Amino acid sequence: MGTELLREFNCQRCNQIFYVCRCCYRGQSYCCDECREINQRESHQESQHLYRTSDNGRKKNREGSNRRRLNKTKKNKHNVKNVADVSSTPLPPSIIIIPPQHNMPPCCHKCGRTGRIVKEFPRREYGDNRKQPFSTPNRVFQ
Repeated sequence: MGTELLREFNCQRCNQIFYVCRCCYRGQSYCCDECREINQRESHQESQHLYRTSDNGRKKNREGSNRRRLNKTKKNKHNVKNVADVSSTPLPPSIIIIPPQHNMPPCCHKCGRTGRIVKEFPRREYGDNRKQPFSTPNRVFQ
């Protein structure tokens, strides 16, 4: 078994350097699940803002506000208390950045295998990829 090949990546969120081996590589661009979730949440919020400021978004917002206003007056008639929605408040990011240890060999972020760093993984050669001459059609023997 040869040495494992590792690629170096920078996290798109926190810019931390991390390594991934060939067998664990699935197009990662974040160092951890927390960075990925925070970035997805921010991207979703940006998309929602763009939608809300469009004509369709403003129309839906108006309809929803009217619907909530009507429901609120109906609930107040029945003495139902309103509960504040705490799910819409954003949570502060709690990213823990681990400083790199220079005396440790680079290892895969997923499985922990150590190896050699390469810029790109080499192409895998499956089967016999040599150029084969075109086969001649079957001849009919007389």
